[in-house]
Amino acid sequence: MNSRHVKKHTKPYQCNKCARAFALHSDLDRHVRARHGVAVERHACSVDGCPFRATRKDNLRQHHQRLHRGIPLLQKLIVQKDHNSQDCLIDTESTDSASASILQTCKPEVAEHSPLWAYDLFFQAVFAGEFTVLQAQMDSGLDVNVRAGDGSSALHCASRAGRASIVEYLLQQGSDLEAINIKKRSPLHEALSGIDLETVRLLILKGATLDLSSTTIDRLGQSGSVDILKVCLYHLADKVKPTTLYKILLAASKYGQIRTVQAILSLFINDVSVLDDTMSRIRLAAWQKSSERPDLDSMQTGKKHTPLQIAAANGHLEIVQLLINHGYDINQAYIQRTPLWFAVFGGHLHVAEYLLNHVSLSKDSMELTRGYRGWTPLHQVAYDGRVRMIKFLLDRKFYDTYVFDYRGWTPLHAASSSGRLNVVILLLERNNSNNTHNYTDRVTPLQLAALGGHLEVVQALLDHSNFDEAPLIISDVPQQGHSESIPVLERLLKHPDFKHINITRPFNGYGDDMRGLLSAMIRKKQYDCVQLLLSQPNIDVNLICWSYHEYSTPLILAIELGQTDIVELLLQHKNIDINVHPKRWKKSSYE
Repeated sequence: MNSRHVKKHTKPYQCNKCARAFALHSDLDRHVRARHGVAVERHACSVDGCPFRATRKDNLRQHHQRLHRGIPLLQKLIVQKDHNSQDCLIDTESTDSASASILQTCKPEVAEHSPLWAYDLFFQAVFAGEFTVLQAQMDSGLDVNVRAGDGSSALHCASRAGRASIVEYLLQQGSDLEAINIKKRSPLHEALSGIDLETVRLLILKGATLDLSSTTIDRLGQSGSVDILKVCLYHLADKVKPTTLYKILLAASKYGQIRTVQAILSLFINDVSVLDDTMSRIRLAAWQKSSERPDLDSMQTGKKHTPLQIAAANGHLEIVQLLINHGYDINQAYIQRTPLWFAVFGGHLHVAEYLLNHVSLSKDSMELTRGYRGWTPLHQVAYDGRVRMIKFLLDRKFYDTYVFDYRGWTPLHAASSSGRLNVVILLLERNNSNNTHNYTDRVTPLQLAALGGHLEVVQALLDHSNFDEAPLIISDVPQQGHSESIPVLERLLKHPDFKHINITRPFNGYGDDMRGLLSAMIRKKQYDCVQLLLSQPNIDVNLICWSYHEYSTPLILAIELGQTDIVELLLQHKNIDINVHPKRWKKSSYE
């Protein structure tokens, strides 16, 4: 969803999807996330022609730092000043004098100080469509085929931005038409993503390779432009088969491009009028024969994901409705996973409600099967913190709160490992037991929360377990990030789950990250908690844990995180060993 769906300057704020009004913008954000399954992208990039939108200001700043670092300088170079000023850099009435002026100003600095500065300015000029600055850079001897960090050339950048005139100029200067970046994309692929028909036509006319590779199909599905689809299918001619169209349909369903989905579905029901002005008469006649007619049913073999399953997994409700209206089987499963399963697993409540209310949904499709090693959709949405979806699943009796996977993990385990306080509180209210200690070798939710460093969840679990006569009062449960660290940790160390302080357990859902309590507090940069743990007589200050696919000690972890105060604290411990080899596995006494 982009910023046009929100009326920014009206009070109250109104959602353009359902016309509901809100007094606060934050209320509107929560409504759009919960009801429509998307976020309000209200921060738009200020650079002309850049389509980037963000939900948060820090994401916008990162975008500017990554892609538009040279824009302020570029704007300074192209600003029109007084013609009589000696500081004038650009004379818009004379391209030649402008180029000379910029060249005189920039070339010495580029040559003597930083070539990277010139490259950065070059790419910014291409993206912004500033021909004058671009020409000055080329006249200074800059290589037109210079590559950016991701392997993209200036032609990639211009094609993605839809700058047809810049694309033509770069090709005249010898830019490589078939250059491939790190993502295996050519300038034509980037043009398909940029959704500029003129640029696509120009590149094809100049001889750009248009094939049926997976990258081309993916770009066509993402573009959302029926006109670009027509042009490409026309040039691909007899190479286009029903399987090709089906792959484009899959890609369009993934990216939520409903116009492309509509166009492809029209072909599958033999309505060739959608492309009758782009296909040759011979090909058009062949398509109308029964032997050449695209058969959508033959594509749905059940051995791969269908467009309906993909659209449901990505939360595209309008495409889900369109596909069902065109006859897609709402009950078709892939590895016993129906579209409803994909919608629930992805946390798309609006899609799940629509599918569940559909009259043709069978009882078998309503059964949400277990995934990999018994991991259910309820486990996943608990791990992701989707409170409304959890209530939906529990209220509809799809699962109970005690459902477990092959390790004995319940949804409470999943929520505790990822620090989802609101989910933990909900599950505790629903099942009246938190299973903090079962005197077995299985990991408990309390251990997972502690080893993940989620002290606010630890406090909620300790209050609920009532082991130290602390009654659970929901109104007193700590808010996210507002727990008192030291009192919570002191209570934790008295609990039977942490009778052995050097316990290490997998903190996530896959068992590939073994953490200790000391390393967890270091990761959270809790200096006071680290100090408290180091004061314990049985603490293993050299305990090696497996994390991020490598072994690490608390000292090495603190150094990597730049926590100098914690490093000094660790070095003062009497048992610290700076020569411990991190690649040599050392088990704790408890294990």
